[in-house]
Amino acid sequence: MKEFLITIAATLPIIAFEIVVAVVFTFLIEAILKKNKIWVRLLAIWVGLLLFQTGIYTWLPGKLGLVVSFMDGEVEFTDGALIGNLSLIMFMHSLSIGLSMLSHIWKAIRKKVKFNGKFVLVEIAVIAVLIFLGIQVMNRAETEVIPAEQSKITAIIVVGLILILWGFRSIKKTVGKISNGAPSEAEKKPEHAGKAPERKKPAAAAPTPSAADPMQEFSRVVAEKDRLKALGDYASQIPLLTKATELDVDGKSKARIWNYLGMAHEQLRSPQKAEECYRNALLFDKENPASHNNLALLCSDRGDHQAALRHMEAAIPAAKARHQEMGLYYGNYALIAGKGGNLSRAEDYLILAKSAGYDEASIQSIRRQLGLK
Repeated sequence: MKEFLITIAATLPIIAFEIVVAVVFTFLIEAILKKNKIWVRLLAIWVGLLLFQTGIYTWLPGKLGLVVSFMDGEVEFTDGALIGNLSLIMFMHSLSIGLSMLSHIWKAIRKKVKFNGKFVLVEIAVIAVLIFLGIQVMNRAETEVIPAEQSKITAIIVVGLILILWGFRSIKKTVGKISNGAPSEAEKKPEHAGKAPERKKPAAAAPTPSAADPMQEFSRVVAEKDRLKALGDYASQIPLLTKATELDVDGKSKARIWNYLGMAHEQLRSPQKAEECYRNALLFDKENPASHNNLALLCSDRGDHQAALRHMEAAIPAAKARHQEMGLYYGNYALIAGKGGNLSRAEDYLILAKSAGYDEASIQSIRRQLGLK
């Protein structure tokens, strides 16, 4: 019974560690693909977990061994345990990443949506690298004795903790930006579609809309939405805007509410809910350029470039008719056309975007994403 309890006590922390590793790695790859600078902090956390686990898994058995050896009048660490444990942790990380990858593919299949091929390829590449390095380290552990000195173990644990704490402390300020790189196509959404700079402490729950004066209430909801957005508190926008969809306002105002609700869901990494909201917006205002634009970007993200182009071709004339900033629309059209393989059209629309006053940094970002000089 005692051995069983010891096994359970040793297994649960290992499982918890690997769940954290899988989550951190998922965010890490997403941040890299979105070109979000937060990937540096996430990488630090991942490396920190690798070092911390290696040190702990070496120190704990050694510590227990010290108790037994102390009774025998001896103090001894197992030779080669440190580097051997490093190879073990590499294999465990590759397993947790592999399970995470299979989970993403299964969810995409179950929901009948296209999974991110780049994401899966990167995960497969990292798994292969980890397995290769793990084998090399394991072979070295078998042929070269490296004593697991207490000073080495302590240093590895301390460095791992420092990296983990530094990464988490930095992420607390920017976790609201995990799904939007800087600059990425998700940031280039019109009509208040920009993303909040930093997540700060959540705001108190906003009062729900009333039906006394619908347009006045609509203005209050928009102002409250902007306040919550400035705080990076997208979760609190959901109930506020969901209730506001019941307001008795004109079609264009109703479409704006649905569009705002879609962007809040997108910030919270719920693209399916976001798409549903954008489509609801078009039911009330079928020419709403912002919703067409945002739908185009979602379609492009999942690889449906033809649908994305159709939405952009609907967004551009509608935006012109409503005298909106055209550079952003031209830039997004160029990005989507280029992702669909039509680089010459992408070049043409980048020229249009520049002539319409689109900022040079965003244009250069699109060119880099498309591999254009």
